[in-house]
Amino acid sequence: MGYILTFDVGTTSVKTRLYDERFQVLGAHSAEYSLIVQAGGIVEMDPDEYWLAICKGCRSVIDSCQDARTSIAVIAVTTQGETLIPIDNRGRHLSNAVVWLDSRSTKEAVHLRQAFGTDVYYPVTGLSRIDEAAPISKILNMKNTRPDIYARTSKFLLLEDYILFRLSGQLVTEKSLLSSTGYFDIAQDEFYTEILDYAGIDPGLFPEALDCACRIGTILTSAASDLGIGTGAQVVTCAMDQVAGAVGAGNIRSGIVTETTGTALVMGATTLVPDFSHPAKPIIYRHIHAGMYFVLSLSNTAGIILKWFKDEFCMLESERHGESAYAELGRMAEAVPPGADGLLVFPYFSGMLTPIADASTQGMFYGVTLSTGKAHFVRAIMESVAYMLRENIEIFEQMGIEIKQIRSTGGGSKSRIWSRIKADVLEREIISMKDSESASLGAAILGALGAGLYPDMESIGTPNQPDELFMPDRRNKATYDTGYRKYRRLYQCHLDMTRQE
Repeated sequence: MGYILTFDVGTTSVKTRLYDERFQVLGAHSAEYSLIVQAGGIVEMDPDEYWLAICKGCRSVIDSCQDARTSIAVIAVTTQGETLIPIDNRGRHLSNAVVWLDSRSTKEAVHLRQAFGTDVYYPVTGLSRIDEAAPISKILNMKNTRPDIYARTSKFLLLEDYILFRLSGQLVTEKSLLSSTGYFDIAQDEFYTEILDYAGIDPGLFPEALDCACRIGTILTSAASDLGIGTGAQVVTCAMDQVAGAVGAGNIRSGIVTETTGTALVMGATTLVPDFSHPAKPIIYRHIHAGMYFVLSLSNTAGIILKWFKDEFCMLESERHGESAYAELGRMAEAVPPGADGLLVFPYFSGMLTPIADASTQGMFYGVTLSTGKAHFVRAIMESVAYMLRENIEIFEQMGIEIKQIRSTGGGSKSRIWSRIKADVLEREIISMKDSESASLGAAILGALGAGLYPDMESIGTPNQPDELFMPDRRNKATYDTGYRKYRRLYQCHLDMTRQE
């Protein structure tokens, strides 16, 4: 059948993986790069740097497998959403990639919001409001402030589109990725022409929109040479990273929720009946098939808080334990009783998205006493992420989403104490998965489907098996119920202090 090569192109790195036809990992590599950050909200990336990181990763993984150079059958790419690259009619990029973090289009976002309020915009796009991250805002900003580039643009490509073009020479996009743009109608499964007409943006500036897992062509000879592989590989559309991660974790049917504790906390559920009426208005993406939706709730700061605390206050642990410093922090947290002796963390260190959109929020520690030690802070940080998770799980249930199982992925899932805390706070079973890199695995699954290595999803089975089951300890219920009630009141404390300024 041949091997499957995947690229997960993130904000600061590309993760490259090589799989066999049974989705066993044969090689893995991560190549980092630095963003171009400038005053005025500018966050960019040289598109060639993405390609160089992909080539570096590919050459590394094929070196780890003797016959991979001539045996790669499929290439699939999953990427961050919202990053935008304009190209001319010869396929050359006209500017740096405008990264999703770029905020220079605030003025355009406000202008569009005035015409397309939440009540109109959310049920069409699944996005609660038009913000500066949305490509619709970024394109309008380019039209207003860089008309020379806009006039020369033949196509606006999202990051996955650009990599697929470099690989195959084909100009296509895919519909789960389009869900993050603000100009895609997830209900009608087509471009949102009303907002494009209002913004004066020609729909012809976008490539053809395909389904996920569609074969688009064979790798270009030049691209194969850059990657160091043979010329027979089929290039396939995949899905944006959050949706690919859901596929990799088996979150493709109702009843399953995935949570990923990485830098941020991301929670997702599959549904066939999206609810656009809940006041929290979580993101609703188009899933891998039309009429199938992925409800996603995001909290900007989760694992990054633990990293911040480690870097700023745990220098000794980092020096002694090196790469095992997080394991040491886990042992410290385990030595502290549930509830962290009353210490609470308000974990919104960089704004809140759900349950309330409030960019002004800042983090806080509450309940510090003279007996509070470093280990208390570590455990309280872990518990605060579990409280965030519980809060968003409750929102899903209020939206009518059935929850039978919670699957845990990402770096946080490797911490057994953190998983136990989550199970206790949620009073639910938490299942960690054997492959925590579910986005790469999801890309491999979609790639195999698109290339015809498997006839359907059912025939693939369950490549990502459960690793460990964490059962809630009922003895901790009262402690965590009390802690959760107090945690919910911390936002009001933030509001009260803000009003007094």
